[in-house]
Amino acid sequence: MWHLGFVGLDSMGGEMTKRLLEACHTVTGYNRTRSNARW
Repeated sequence: MWHLGFVGLDSMGGEMTKRLLEACHTVTGYNRTRSNARW
């Protein structure tokens, strides 16, 4: 299992984060606009 971090959770970052979470990886995310951070 990996622990990954993402900066920017809009279109591309959000989809990659979603797929990594579905694969049981640990993901830490940051988005400048809180309303766009869905995970």
